[in-house]
Amino acid sequence: VSVDGGSTWSAYSGISTDKRLYSACYVKNTGNNTAVVCGESGKIFRTVNNGANWNEISCPTTNMLLDVEFHDDGTGIIIGENGTVLRSSDGGINWLSVSSSTTKTLRNVNLQEYFWITGDNVILYSANNGLNWLPARDSANEFYIGISADGKYATAIGYRF
Repeated sequence: VSVDGGSTWSAYSGISTDKRLYSACYVKNTGNNTAVVCGESGKIFRTVNNGANWNEISCPTTNMLLDVEFHDDGTGIIIGENGTVLRSSDGGINWLSVSSSTTKTLRNVNLQEYFWITGDNVILYSANNGLNWLPARDSANEFYIGISADGKYATAIGYRF
């Protein structure tokens, strides 16, 4: 945990779980004190005091969750294996499953004007805050591990095999 802009870091073990956690994100527009983390076995934890205390959040899946991101309006998206997409409209308190129309592992999410997801052989996008997801690209020989976006424009990275 860093409380000084990254100048110093200290280990923190305030989350009680034996599962690996893969992603963390502060919830925007909450005064920089609310964050959500996610990981193995559908584990989601949320803090409202910069990590001093964490609460486990109910999750509608036991799939591995690999990335979490929040939009400026407080909408959150968590993605993971087997095409898992979870959506929160209340700053990460409640999460609901949303159809991604794929069973592929999803690895990275980017929330701008359009919402974007990359994963194994697929790029998905949503033009309605993550309520519906459409394929932007589906290629059997491409593995996407990240995406950066600005409005309708996006750049994905990965490799071909």
